[in-house]
Amino acid sequence: VTGTLKTYAPRAKKIHIEIDPSEIHKNVFVDVPLVGDVKTVVSDLIPLVDEYDHDDWKEEINSWKADADIRSIMNWEEDGKLYVAHLIADIWKATDGNAIVTTDVG
Repeated sequence: VTGTLKTYAPRAKKIHIEIDPSEIHKNVFVDVPLVGDVKTVVSDLIPLVDEYDHDDWKEEINSWKADADIRSIMNWEEDGKLYVAHLIADIWKATDGNAIVTTDVG
């Protein structure tokens, strides 16, 4: 999600992994377009990345996860309304975690 395109990350280097080549540069110019299935592209990139100790970074991420879990829609009390997160969770439960659910922001 980019927000206002005019002001979207003006100094950032942008990498876009996309299976559909027509989506590259569609809304935002990217510095590194990578076309392909994300699983394949990321698997191909992993050997190119130096290995580092990421314990501090993982600790920070886990802190964010704990904070997010407190506010998660999955922890809301039932109010009779249908929420997408609950629907996806129900699909996951019904398929023993074997469903593939995709979403799109467009």
